[in-house]
Amino acid sequence: MDLLAELENWAIEAENEDNTLHISLINSHRPVTQLKAQKSDYTTTYLDLLPYQSTARLAILTALSDYPPTFIRVNIADKQLSSYSIAPSLGFGVDPTLPQYRVTNADHTILPAQNQCPVWYFFYGTLSDPEILAQKLSHSEPPTLNRATAVCGDIKTWGWEYKALIDGPSSAIVDGWAYEVCSEEEEEQFRYYETGQNEAVRCDILMVDSGDTAKGLTFSFIDDCNQTFIGG
Repeated sequence: MDLLAELENWAIEAENEDNTLHISLINSHRPVTQLKAQKSDYTTTYLDLLPYQSTARLAILTALSDYPPTFIRVNIADKQLSSYSIAPSLGFGVDPTLPQYRVTNADHTILPAQNQCPVWYFFYGTLSDPEILAQKLSHSEPPTLNRATAVCGDIKTWGWEYKALIDGPSSAIVDGWAYEVCSEEEEEQFRYYETGQNEAVRCDILMVDSGDTAKGLTFSFIDDCNQTFIGG
């Protein structure tokens, strides 16, 4: 097994421990599996995509303590939908750790799922402009958008000009547009456009014209508590 395969297996095992690796190491002081780099590995470039702030990254750093890798941050909106709870979800009034928001039946699937496609996205700001949307998707014609609202969200202005969607109370409603993303490639374009300042989160999308509600996604601003927002 080559080094990259070992790293990926080790990273997957770490993620499957539900982000408890760091805590367990501190509490038990147990030794960590060390991966032995072969001579050829020192002249070989390995590329692997993983969340920047992740247990997988910590595991790789720990396993290769004598051969520190170089991490290059890809500026893309994070997307890590839990298969065990509704996290992450738009709104600060929902606690995903409560039983009613977690999976209790093995046959139950929380939607939308991580790799679900097609999937509805709620857009606000520049992505709700059909011409900009067509440009990002390299479409010759503007795509079809549906008037929609999202609950539990609030729009603030960040950096004097950027509209940021943040968590709001259950009574909060944001006006925007819904678009059905039909491929992972389309979704990836949107994630790059939104950058690492945002993350994909679950939300309820109400279609204004039909009155239907869809379990979809939107991009929520990552608030590190040091951001300055203006107005409402």
